Amino acid sequence: VEGAVFALFGLMVAFTFSGAASRFNEKRMLIAEEVNCIETAYLRLHLV
Repeated sequence: VEGAVFALFGLMVAFTFSGAASRFNEKRMLIAEEVNCIETAYLRLHLV
């Protein structure tokens, strides 16, 4: 019984970390995209 409880707890922890890593990666990609847009706008403004 103890082993099953620890196995389920480990599974829950694994899913939690997987979800957190997925959200972190998505947030990082959105920030990189926003920085790219800001850089493009700055360069276009600098040309004018």
